[in-house]
Amino acid sequence: MTEAVHTVRKTKTQIMADVQAAVDASPLATVVVANPWGILDQKNLVTQAGHNAWAPILMGPGAQGAPLTNQLKLALDVSLRNKTDQEIYAALAEVYVRTGNERLLAAAKRPAVGTCLDICCLLVALLGGRFRELFNPTSTIEVVLMTTVGQAPHAFVVVDRLPTSTLSNHTTWGPDAFVIDQWYALQRNSAPGSQAVKDLDPNGDRHDADFISFLTGSRLAKPATLARKGVFTARDFIS
Repeated sequence: MTEAVHTVRKTKTQIMADVQAAVDASPLATVVVANPWGILDQKNLVTQAGHNAWAPILMGPGAQGAPLTNQLKLALDVSLRNKTDQEIYAALAEVYVRTGNERLLAAAKRPAVGTCLDICCLLVALLGGRFRELFNPTSTIEVVLMTTVGQAPHAFVVVDRLPTSTLSNHTTWGPDAFVIDQWYALQRNSAPGSQAVKDLDPNGDRHDADFISFLTGSRLAKPATLARKGVFTARDFIS
């Protein structure tokens, strides 16, 4: 007789707590923010002059946008130029995760320096390496780029957003969705600002009203435009 296997689905509260603990216990806790923003920076962090983002291009899997153009393909490694878009997306995602893992290992010996783009790469690598223990089998880890007129773009991670929701409207992302933004958290002095995990639910313990204002662009009275750069599932982290 075969013993029945029971799978207990983790709640959002459990996932958020586990993710925050994982970030706090990782090299991400001591990343040097390369480009702190004066409007957010409560710690008087110093901009790292001459630092360039090291995170690789991420356009998949599940990237938002039109098919890859020939001009863009010419900028890729020769081995990728004749591949299908799907194959290119998969290859770029593998490089993204591999680079993140390499940087995490290096950061264990010497604190990493990174922009928001770099910190997202570290986050994806950290979370992907512990996907089974941190998330549900159907969970998604999504890299999102935010652009606001007159300001530098910003990248952060969204977990478990409804695939049918509207990316530009966080109120539609669903009850399981939450944000991870360690770049923002490293510049803040106290919770909830100093916590990377952000609950979108106004009644949630990890809700951060100031971060929501930052996310929507109201800090400048200008709307923010969000674009999905890639979405990862458990399948993308199978070794």
